Amino acid sequence: YSVDAHWLVPHFEKMLYDNALLARLYVEAHQATGNPFYRVIAEETLAYMQREMLHPAGGFYSTQDADSLAPNGHKEEGEFFVWTPEQVREALGEDAALFCTVYDVSRQGNFEGRNILNLPRPLAEVSRVTGVPVERIREVIQRGREKLFALREGRPKPALDDKVLTAWNGMALRAFATAAATFGEEDYLAVARRNADFLLATMRRADGRLLRNWKDDGGENREPRTENQEPGTGSSIVNRQSSIVNRQSSIPAFLEDYALLADGLLALYQADGDERWLRESVTLADEMLNLFWDEELGGFYDTALDQEQLVVRPRDVGDNATPSGNSVATEVLLRLAALIGNDGYRQRAETVLSRMGDVLSRFPQGFGRMLCAADFASASVKEVAIVGRPASADTLALQRELLHAYRPHVVVAYAWAGGNEPTNEGATHPAAALLEGRSMVDGKATAYVCQNFACQLPVTDAEGLRAQLRET
Repeated sequence: YSVDAHWLVPHFEKMLYDNALLARLYVEAHQATGNPFYRVIAEETLAYMQREMLHPAGGFYSTQDADSLAPNGHKEEGEFFVWTPEQVREALGEDAALFCTVYDVSRQGNFEGRNILNLPRPLAEVSRVTGVPVERIREVIQRGREKLFALREGRPKPALDDKVLTAWNGMALRAFATAAATFGEEDYLAVARRNADFLLATMRRADGRLLRNWKDDGGENREPRTENQEPGTGSSIVNRQSSIVNRQSSIPAFLEDYALLADGLLALYQADGDERWLRESVTLADEMLNLFWDEELGGFYDTALDQEQLVVRPRDVGDNATPSGNSVATEVLLRLAALIGNDGYRQRAETVLSRMGDVLSRFPQGFGRMLCAADFASASVKEVAIVGRPASADTLALQRELLHAYRPHVVVAYAWAGGNEPTNEGATHPAAALLEGRSMVDGKATAYVCQNFACQLPVTDAEGLRAQLRET
């Protein structure tokens, strides 16, 4: 966000939750519009998160400070990010003048005598004024950004708030999982899986109770030992007995921690089909209902039954800089209900929405995520079962068709086949009701598009899947 009326000066502190929410927003904006610029913003944001906020073991740090060390020995706001014309000229040489014109770099500066790089004019206007073709301007910009980035990497970096919070990591997990599914990028999927493994291994007490926070104790980073899972799932099972030293993880998780982690794990399951993520999401949903649900209230409290009893038990239902635990919990229950056929989940979610109906209609801008839940509850949701061999070309073709576009009212369950029959179908699978009786057709990966678990004829190609998804 900006601290001035012109949207020039940012708040230089960078929050994990802002970057995670914005990255997913731009991924979904790209899905909905096909605009390649939105993909660029999403990818650059995710790259920042990987570069600056990712602990070696897989968890994401909380914030990067606004201040950093200046040459005068004092910490100053924005020091890491601002430039003088002399610095740009020294770095870019003959490209400097055009770069400064594009990015509003001047001797007087636009921020305390120095310059925040910004784009006050469209490149077409810069081209008209300077007589330089737009493509040439783009080349100068690209070269200049790369050189200044390398130079900036040599500066003292802003300090990190290096604690890891479950709720904020759940947002990051969903962002990377959604990007992986949309763009088909294995790197994003690897980050998401590693993050999920880290959270499930370190953010739990020995009795399984989810925890709120973790901070590296400064000792050796001992990463969880992993064992291979079913072939083709690309994931791992974490042995919790060898999890990272966790001496500073002590606060029991709140509602938002349960809800956002379940949300992220569900998104990861949609991206890679690893049954483990769905199981963990269901487990968290059940624990969330046991710890935070109040039948008389018809909703969730933010603190659990086993946490400190306050004078008033807190409950925040508004969506602010981050979504409320109630909003995310409601949406998670609705998505899980559509996927695994749990009517109890749906009834609880609809109870929340019915109690919130009046305030949602009167103050919609304060309840963005809750309105997303209401939208899902009122939509004609499609459940899709995909049966195929893991990572085979025909399976990936169906998965890409299903996940590359903006389809907020679709959920998908996977059954991985060895021959022609699923190997993980049956009563033990959380989505057994959707997968029951589903098999490959003629040895090909097959999709079944259903509504309320009543399915259309199976299809084995992307075009047929697309046509069925368009039908109401």
